[in-house]
Amino acid sequence: MPAAITAETFERLQRAFCQQAGWTVSASQLLTDAQTPAVLCGHRLGRSPDCPKVIVSAGIHGDEPAGTLALLEFLEKGGFNDAFEWLIFPALNPSGLLAGTRENAELRDVNRDFKSCHSAESCFYIQQLQAHDCFDLHLCLHEDWEYEQAYLYELNSGSSASIASELLQVIEPCLGLLDAPLIDGHRPTAPGFIHHRLVADDPAGWPEAIYLTSRYKLLSYTLETPSQVSLSARVDCMCQFLQAGLSAFVR
Repeated sequence: MPAAITAETFERLQRAFCQQAGWTVSASQLLTDAQTPAVLCGHRLGRSPDCPKVIVSAGIHGDEPAGTLALLEFLEKGGFNDAFEWLIFPALNPSGLLAGTRENAELRDVNRDFKSCHSAESCFYIQQLQAHDCFDLHLCLHEDWEYEQAYLYELNSGSSASIASELLQVIEPCLGLLDAPLIDGHRPTAPGFIHHRLVADDPAGWPEAIYLTSRYKLLSYTLETPSQVSLSARVDCMCQFLQAGLSAFVR
């Protein structure tokens, strides 16, 4: 089976940013491997200074390619409209995505590195946040190899009302909602829904969402789609999740 993420994927991401007006793209070449594509960050202002600020990320685990492909599709179709200010990280772990491995080329899990910040990928991510004093919404795309249905994490460090019900209504017909007494070690509050506390499960290994909610007053959602279903189904569900999240947040 051919790799889901190839060098062409990164070329398409670069073109997609360049072909649409208003995007400023920052890139950080990884020091460990000059042949690996750079980590990309796209920023675009909204149509007004007071529009919501949204951060979207994918591809932090290299064996989870659907999120990167979903963001590429969403970007190419113009889904990131000017009703929001955007900060987009479409492929946070390029070396892992190309190799199909969870970890980066240094065998680090980048999504457990936001406290110690040893990896070039997490350091670049944090550097890109320096120019921003607030965000309102965080949408993060992940996959899980252990389960056959989808689930959703919510973290809320601000005052925004939850939009979880709207998101779950979109996810359920796409991939189903995981109904289990424990999901990834957490007790869900409803089928497929985990309202996570604002502290890391491992105090030494902060994931992206914990770092963001510790720094900003925002509403954060991480979608976990089952890797066992087809790649096209995962990508489609993620795109619908993005659209539903944006629509619900400004409703």
